[in-house]
Amino acid sequence: LHHSKKRHVFLQKQLLKEKLNPYDRSVLELYFEGNRSMEEVAQLTGRSKATISRIVTRTRAILKSDLISD
Repeated sequence: LHHSKKRHVFLQKQLLKEKLNPYDRSVLELYFEGNRSMEEVAQLTGRSKATISRIVTRTRAILKSDLISD
C-alpha cells in the first residue's frame, strides 16, 4: 500500500474505535476484514441480513462524514 492509502486505512480504523459500539465494530470487521458476505455475517451473529445491511450502511455514512469534515 502507498503511504497515503495506509494513512487512510489507519484513520478509518481510529474513527471506528471512537465512533462505533463494539457490536457494530465486530460486524464491520467480519464483513470487511473477514471478507464475508452480509448473509455470512448475519448467520455468525444471529441477526438478520437486513440488520447487518443497516449497520454497514450507517457506519459507512459515519466514516464518510467524519473523513469529509477532517
